[in-house]
Amino acid sequence: MLFLVLITSVFSFKLTSQNIFKSGLLLGITASQYDGDGYAGYKKAGLTAGFYSRVKTGDHTHLQLEISYFMKGARKIPDPNKNDLNQYLLDLDYVDIPLLFRMEFEKRHLLAELGSGIGILVRVREENNYLDITGRRPFNRTEIPFHSGLGYYLSNGWEVILRYSYSMFPVRPDRAGKSVWFNRGEFNNSLSFSVRKTFGKKAETI
Repeated sequence: MLFLVLITSVFSFKLTSQNIFKSGLLLGITASQYDGDGYAGYKKAGLTAGFYSRVKTGDHTHLQLEISYFMKGARKIPDPNKNDLNQYLLDLDYVDIPLLFRMEFEKRHLLAELGSGIGILVRVREENNYLDITGRRPFNRTEIPFHSGLGYYLSNGWEVILRYSYSMFPVRPDRAGKSVWFNRGEFNNSLSFSVRKTFGKKAETI
């Protein structure tokens, strides 16, 4: 409910204020791991693409709302040289809707962002040793991720952003059914690097 109120506030702020309001497109790559599968490393590659709108809230701050398609999951490749024949693949594709607070440091062409949002699961595929096990242990249809990122302004409305995202709540219960302080379930853990283009007059300065 709070998230919906914040989204509504962004659009009403646009309509009722004279502050700068801009929109743009994003395209990037993702690297993910899944905390709870027993494997480590950002070995699952994917893509992200979408659009965003931002409204100026201060001299160097903005609120930004995004809608993007974001590929998450995990991947374990067998390594016969180490006598390791285990294979695992997890595809989790989300429609991601983050709401972010941005602070911009114009003199150094830098920006920082922090926020949360909601992710809606739209596609699942899970394999274990090349056997399709999709649906045996269902995932939650939504997730609430935490986002933080750093970016760099280029010119003419172009910028690049490196972002870290982590599920604030489990996206699936622990396989053993345990829920303790250090083992509350399974979580998405992702990095993304995106190129963004903001449209509009003087887009490169906001």
